[in-house]
Amino acid sequence: MLGPGEQQAIVDRLAAEPRSAIISSQPLIDFLDQQMHMAITGPLNDYIRRSYRPLFTVSGYEFLVPVASPATPFYVAENFQRAPGATGSEQAMITVNVAATARSPASCSAMCASPRGSWVNGRRTTAA
Repeated sequence: MLGPGEQQAIVDRLAAEPRSAIISSQPLIDFLDQQMHMAITGPLNDYIRRSYRPLFTVSGYEFLVPVASPATPFYVAENFQRAPGATGSEQAMITVNVAATARSPASCSAMCASPRGSWVNGRRTTAA
């Protein structure tokens, strides 16, 4: 493992780069803590916890960016399922953030099709 001086050298390099990123694995952190009884401590861990925020998580890997970063995840989908007992016709929803550059206002349409009907931008277009 890295000593305090080596960790501080990494902290200094990260602090000098505002567009840095950290990839962290919570399952690995949990394994080290719970199975190997290794606590992750030191100036590097303290700096990351204080100075970075999660941008998105994929398959147990968390992508962290500096707290002040304007970064926004794109082309990352989230799948939502309706809670048991909730009302409404849609059973699931997928949201995706995308990046777009345009000189004039742009629009985006989303379509969902199922055996029960289709929706565009949240409005039913065919009968269920």
